Amino acid sequence: MFHLAALALALLAQATPESVRLDRARSNYEALANGRIHWNQLNPRDLEDLRAFAEAIREQIGPSRTPSERCFDAEFRRYGRSLTNLQQRLIDLRCRPIGDPLD
Repeated sequence: MFHLAALALALLAQATPESVRLDRARSNYEALANGRIHWNQLNPRDLEDLRAFAEAIREQIGPSRTPSERCFDAEFRRYGRSLTNLQQRLIDLRCRPIGDPLD
């Protein structure tokens, strides 16, 4: 039992503040994704660490969204979740890349 406690203390002593913050950001990211916590439960430092963690994940996944995809995202946020067919077509026309054929 004593050896286990000594090992745990040695590992904690080796943990850098950055690694502790990274682990906490990862834990918060997973908790948010699973609905165990809400944004308003995080303090400003945790929010900043979470933002940096999420940005690092996006960079590892690959290139960011295309301008057309970002346009679609912004328009859907602006209109809300339930769109009429006319609103959907309007978004499609606004955000389609130049030169793409009309459906």
